[in-house]
Amino acid sequence: YTRGNEYNLAFNLNHPDPVYNELFNDIRFRQAMSLAIDRTEINELVYFGLAVPSQAAPPRESAFYEDWMGSYFADFDQDQANGLLDEIGLDERDADGFRVLPNGDTLFLNFQVSVPEEAWAQIAELVTSYWNDVGVKTSLKQIEGGLYTEIRDAAEHDVAGWAYDVTDLGEFASGLSNTRPDFGSRAAAVLWQTWFISDGQNGIEPPAEIIELWELGDDF
Repeated sequence: YTRGNEYNLAFNLNHPDPVYNELFNDIRFRQAMSLAIDRTEINELVYFGLAVPSQAAPPRESAFYEDWMGSYFADFDQDQANGLLDEIGLDERDADGFRVLPNGDTLFLNFQVSVPEEAWAQIAELVTSYWNDVGVKTSLKQIEGGLYTEIRDAAEHDVAGWAYDVTDLGEFASGLSNTRPDFGSRAAAVLWQTWFISDGQNGIEPPAEIIELWELGDDF
């Protein structure tokens, strides 16, 4: 495997709470949360300026890399992030200045992570501060790896964080698990992944465009 990014964040597109499920499936929310991250500062503070700030994407030398991928909503732009969050209906704030959901509850991200690499802990702390800065109340908690896997596999998490491994040409062995979107192991949509691998017997049926995407992988 090739590591396409040191630390990949994935919102749970199968969240059990319908309010959060709808929010996380709105691409504008995910774009806003990406824009809120200061990757240049992370590079300086965590990697001493030796890394290359980038969106989670295949590395540049990959056969699958396209020029738009590394910079896709990867600039640090709090104004644009705030604008997108306002646009999707998160423009009201509570008494502490945090954004309020349409149902009146404060939007709250329970950011539970397992950090086998020290750099990941530092990144998670910085990302938590960035998201709070744009009014998205976020609490970081480091948990044991087994518990992290249990919560992730049950699709009970808000947002997951792990390295972004990708598979490139010449590396295919048992399948396309690290080439397809990170539905399963990276926890973006665990129940979609379950539906696919169980031939629809378990999990949640994905939208039509996701099924088409999966089938394109089979064709490839």
